[in-house]
Amino acid sequence: MKTMDNTKKVVLAIGSVGIIVGVVGLFNSTGLMEQFFPLYTGFTLIGITLLHKEANPKAL
Repeated sequence: MKTMDNTKKVVLAIGSVGIIVGVVGLFNSTGLMEQFFPLYTGFTLIGITLLHKEANPKAL
């Protein structure tokens, strides 16, 4: 369980950094398409982490 918690924290941190890089890049660049990949990656990583449900062996 501790490994999964640490993994979730790392993935959330990477996703947050991606979103921050994308937003800062939006203010420094001319268009959204130049910063699409960091924003998409950040939101995807955070969404996957938040929606991930661990298997509960007692419920089976």
